[in-house]
Amino acid sequence: MSLSCTRKAGVRRPARSAASRSKSQYRLCLPLILASIILASCSGLGLGAWDIISKNRTAGSTSGTEEDGSGGQESSDTAVYTVDTRAVSAMRIRLALNGITSDTSVTDFPLLVHLRSGSAVYSYSTSDGGNLAFRDADGYGLPYERESWTYMGDSYFWVKIRSFSDVSSDYIYVYFLSSPGDCGDHSNAASVWSNGYAAVWHGTINGSGIVDSLNRHNGNFTSESQTSGTVPFTLPSNASDGQIGAGISFSGGSCGFAAPHADDIDSHSALAFDCWLRLSSLPSNKDRRIFHKGGEYLVIDNDDPSMLSLVTVYNKTSYTYSAKSAGAVLSGDSTWHHFAVSWQGGSGSDKCTFYMDGSPLGSSGEKSAIADDMTGTYELLADDSLDIGNLPSGSKGLNGDMDEIRLSTVSRSDAWMMASFKNQKDSSALPETAEAVP
Repeated sequence: MSLSCTRKAGVRRPARSAASRSKSQYRLCLPLILASIILASCSGLGLGAWDIISKNRTAGSTSGTEEDGSGGQESSDTAVYTVDTRAVSAMRIRLALNGITSDTSVTDFPLLVHLRSGSAVYSYSTSDGGNLAFRDADGYGLPYERESWTYMGDSYFWVKIRSFSDVSSDYIYVYFLSSPGDCGDHSNAASVWSNGYAAVWHGTINGSGIVDSLNRHNGNFTSESQTSGTVPFTLPSNASDGQIGAGISFSGGSCGFAAPHADDIDSHSALAFDCWLRLSSLPSNKDRRIFHKGGEYLVIDNDDPSMLSLVTVYNKTSYTYSAKSAGAVLSGDSTWHHFAVSWQGGSGSDKCTFYMDGSPLGSSGEKSAIADDMTGTYELLADDSLDIGNLPSGSKGLNGDMDEIRLSTVSRSDAWMMASFKNQKDSSALPETAEAVP
């Protein structure tokens, strides 16, 4: 460590004795000596794994700020990535990202990393997976959520990456931490899903409900509605062959789950909902609910069971409503399909877009006499629960399977939806290359 001083031009200092200069130099060096001792002590305790003042990158900027060693932090919905300086072993695994998205880049994207049996990662990981760390090509640590871990089997991670597009140079790395003090499950789901997500349900059911990765909208089995009161839902079951790990199997009738009312999903100027959906047949009883909250819902259409509609009810007494609908996209082919809808408030009918398997479907236009219906701000009725797979009264139950259910309070781009589909289809494993750490 060195220190240099520059004397201001034109400033004349009085002469000092040798003893005086010696004391001054001692006072100058003492803080540096103490700082070195403290840093050395931290390193011995495993606390020096991350730079005390380290480079961080938000959208288009680089700054210095204090961070912890979680592999990346979030501030509101702005991603902050920290250079990871923890000690690692001699080998790393490169995961190629080309082929996932279009030529338009996406940023702060939750990437599925599916490790299959025979993955090269298992050759260097501990049996509990506690020595894994994800970094990008610039050395920035990437926050991750470990959805499930099965040593030498199928393991699922969601890793937030800064930016990528469909080019061969895009990749991330799996590193293997070499210090036992650094190892452990450093999942940080709140960081992974901070980019506009309100709720993320992977599909695993426990005894009390369905867990939201953000731990804000955990699903239970009692719907609450201003108009229907409190209605118990029938517990869905796990579909062992979900699109990604376990899925959720809805049996119709009163089957469904409900996330209690919360202000953060009540009123916004944008909305996105996406999920994987599998139907063995089209319902003869139409108007099956995919999600529902107060006056807003995504539904298998009441007129045509092969259509999806996003409906807004403006007057619940007279049931004045309007809707945007996708074309005939549903089929009972017993195959998983990725469906999504993204809506951005504002004028114009192009603000509501439906997606199937990553491709935009557009909208078939109005289904009511109300013009320009999907503008302004949508209202997910206050005090109503958010119901998945059913109407709040329990009378419009979906008969089919769902997986990776997500609600966002921002709209999503075409590139984002295509990247989500390509990354998650067939639980695609990323091409792996084992290489020495430079």
